[in-house]
Amino acid sequence: MQQPEEIPILPNVGVTHICDFLKTPRHYQYARIEKKREATPAMEEGIQFHMLVLEPEKFYKSYFTDLDLPEGVLVLKTVDDLKKFIVDNGQKPSGKKEDLKGQASMLISSDNTIIYDDWVENQTRDKTFISKVKWLALHEMRESILLHPFTARYLEFGKKEVFIEGEICGFNVRGRLDWVVDHQELPYVIVIDLKKTRSAEFHQFRNTVVKDSLYVQAALYVKLLEMKYKRPVLFVWMAVEGDGPKIC
Repeated sequence: MQQPEEIPILPNVGVTHICDFLKTPRHYQYARIEKKREATPAMEEGIQFHMLVLEPEKFYKSYFTDLDLPEGVLVLKTVDDLKKFIVDNGQKPSGKKEDLKGQASMLISSDNTIIYDDWVENQTRDKTFISKVKWLALHEMRESILLHPFTARYLEFGKKEVFIEGEICGFNVRGRLDWVVDHQELPYVIVIDLKKTRSAEFHQFRNTVVKDSLYVQAALYVKLLEMKYKRPVLFVWMAVEGDGPKIC
């Protein structure tokens, strides 16, 4: 009796892993095998930006800022705030900030007054704090993306955070796409990749594409989507500036 042929198990590799290897094999080893690469503030902000645009509900469950402070309450944030509150309540302030916070907390008799540090500590049990400046900047970036004519046209037809995989050159290549638009009236599948960048100006961003091997990432995503959908694929970078007017 003829035995069925065993289906070979292909090694898995992520699209971003390939881009790491293209820098140098040592970059790949450092980031993916030794796992020594630490998240930079820019990387963290990129993650927050993607989450806010693609998964806003998850973003608001994960992060908070000063703008979430209750309205109409007295907020004791600085040493001077604490001292004034203590004096206004007939006591003499003494000690450093921690001492003043303890002294003030004994005088608070209603929900109309909160100690800022205690409020932040309570919030961070479930969420991560983002400064008001960064919070507003992230929302300006999101607005710039959503108001762009291209995005506004295809937003309602697209699917966000699409996982895809397929065999390329003997490897099971995997990736997660920010936005995929597969509409029957379109002659091609559109994949939109969000990028927070220093400059969205064409020539400047082109340099970023080359320097960070983003063209390899795009080529692999296009190949995987063509294999899946059996249709031409249009790859689009939506680049938005993290500083200044947040141009997209």
